[in-house]
Amino acid sequence: MDDVVNEGESSSESNNPVQAMNYAVDTQKNLVKIVDEQSIFIQKLKKAVFKMVEYRNAVYFIDTFGDCFVIETTPKFLFGVLSHPCDFEIINDRIYSVDKYSRVWVHSLQGEIINIAFIGEKILKCCFRKDMCVIVTNKEPNTVSYYAKEESSRKERYFFLFNCNFEPYCEPFVEECINKCIKLMADTNLF
Repeated sequence: MDDVVNEGESSSESNNPVQAMNYAVDTQKNLVKIVDEQSIFIQKLKKAVFKMVEYRNAVYFIDTFGDCFVIETTPKFLFGVLSHPCDFEIINDRIYSVDKYSRVWVHSLQGEIINIAFIGEKILKCCFRKDMCVIVTNKEPNTVSYYAKEESSRKERYFFLFNCNFEPYCEPFVEECINKCIKLMADTNLF
C-alpha cells in the first residue's frame, strides 16, 4: 500500500494524537503500535486520522477525507466516501459514518455499502444510542421526525432527526436535545 505523505499536504486538521487499543497516530501522521511502552513504527499515513474505533479486537479508523481502514499488520482500505467525516461508529457489525454533506453511510465490516441516508439538513451532532441514530439539525425548532429505518437479519436501526434552533453551537445543549429525543421515542414506544 502506497501511503507516503504527499508534499504540501497539511497535518493541521489533526492537532491531537489519535489512539485506540495498542495503536496510535501522532500529529505527523505516523501510525505506531505500542508494545511494552515502546512505540513501533508501522507506516506514515497520507492523511490525518479523524477517529479510531476499537471493535471486536480490531482497530478501525477513518481519515479526514472519509477513507476507512482496518488495521491488520498494516492498514487495509475498506471504503471511502470522499467527504470530511463528522462522526464514525461501529455498532452491531455495521460501520456508520456521517459526512459533512449530511449523509449517513452504513457499511459492513468488510466495507460493502448497506445503506445511505440523505438527511438534507446541516448535521450539528450525530449520536448512536441503543438501536438508533439520533441526528441533530437546526431546521425546525424542537421537533422530532422519523427519518429512515435500516433492516438487518438481527435488528432494526432507526434514524431520527431532532431539530433544534440555537446559536452558537453549544455541546451540552445538543446532548440535552439528544437525551430528550431518546426519552420521547421511548415514551412513544418507538423501540
